[in-house]
Amino acid sequence: ENREESKKEYAVVEDLPDGKVTHESVQEPTQQEPQTPILRRSSRVRREPE
Repeated sequence: ENREESKKEYAVVEDLPDGKVTHESVQEPTQQEPQTPILRRSSRVRREPE
């Protein structure tokens, strides 16, 4: 049963990069600019104290 679960997980991972689902999923949240500013602020705040 464990082998079947591993195969199913791998199939999804292979389907993601093979298809445009991964790119679209990553572009959707990136285009909204919700995490982009948060990540950029985190980098700046961490670099300021350092």
